[in-house]
Amino acid sequence: MSKRLTENKPADTPVTAARPVKNTDTLPRRIASWLGLLLLIAFPGVTYFIEPRFGVAASACLLILATLLRILYKPNALTGIMAMVTAILGILVALSQSLLMLKFWPVLAVILVIFALFIGLGKDDGMVAKAVAGPEGAKTDPQRVYARSLSYVWIVLFVLLGAVAALTCFWGNLKSWAFWNGGVAWFVILIFYGTERAARGFILRDLERQAEKNRATLQQMQQKK
Repeated sequence: MSKRLTENKPADTPVTAARPVKNTDTLPRRIASWLGLLLLIAFPGVTYFIEPRFGVAASACLLILATLLRILYKPNALTGIMAMVTAILGILVALSQSLLMLKFWPVLAVILVIFALFIGLGKDDGMVAKAVAGPEGAKTDPQRVYARSLSYVWIVLFVLLGAVAALTCFWGNLKSWAFWNGGVAWFVILIFYGTERAARGFILRDLERQAEKNRATLQQMQQKK
């Protein structure tokens, strides 16, 4: 009997080792990404200096290069769309030699960011939710409430910045355009981000206390019933 059971026992299935995940987060990619980010931030100021000497086409090529370097690190939907829009704009600028069209790049970038913020509204894995709660996104109701409210504030801020950026395309010279889009706008963003980051912990703790108080009140009401 035992011999028959031994003969009918299925053979152990071989365990295949899991393939190691290829790590694309390499140092050269990080360096290229940060270089691209610095070029994008400094693009208006760099354009102010190189456009009179080398023309609009040189600025357009620099813009395309900066966007491609940025997308090398962690490509996603936002950076992919931004790279595509930037490439199309750069080609059109190089062909038409239009400085006005080149000035509209900050406006297009702001529009794409606002679009991404709108898509992430109410989602636990949205752009702002990940910034607030970590890569896995929002897990608690206070985090969701804070991320949604913060998204609205960012949207209003970017709408105002984009409106002024659009005005600098038509009014003022290249110097005023570079001063706003390459200096003042980034300064406003950094000030707001720093203030929000410093106050985030206090606000989240207050929201968590309010949520706990509401849960306790609800439990008391249910017990009375």
